[in-house]
Amino acid sequence: MSGVNLESAGDNRHVVRSNDGKTALWIGAIDDLWELGKPVGAGGPWLKSAIKADEYSDPYLMTGYDQKVLEISSSDAATISAEVDVSGRGDWHIYKTFRLEPEQPIKHEFPRAFQAYWIRFKSDTAADVTAQLFYR
Repeated sequence: MSGVNLESAGDNRHVVRSNDGKTALWIGAIDDLWELGKPVGAGGPWLKSAIKADEYSDPYLMTGYDQKVLEISSSDAATISAEVDVSGRGDWHIYKTFRLEPEQPIKHEFPRAFQAYWIRFKSDTAADVTAQLFYR
């Protein structure tokens, strides 16, 4: 992993520093990652993004998280499709379609057992759209 805080890295055996000491990487095995705690995160392909009708968002990673929540909103009335790739091989399928009213966000909690590798979105209307995921 990159983005290592050099001041707090100390003598961590997993941290490899550049010769000039200006950058470092954390390098470990998969079991070392589990010692860091449960993976959590937040983000998404659109954040108040000006999108065009019928164009897909970039795919956004979903795998590895057991609790997933989507918050989605639009500046204009729009129908937004959420498509998922459950195999990780580009096999996209519509998961759910959301009918949005202007500036009225929808919060959707995925079923706990739901798994997919990727998610992407498409709007039937040009608008400023937010599609953010929260993983716990």
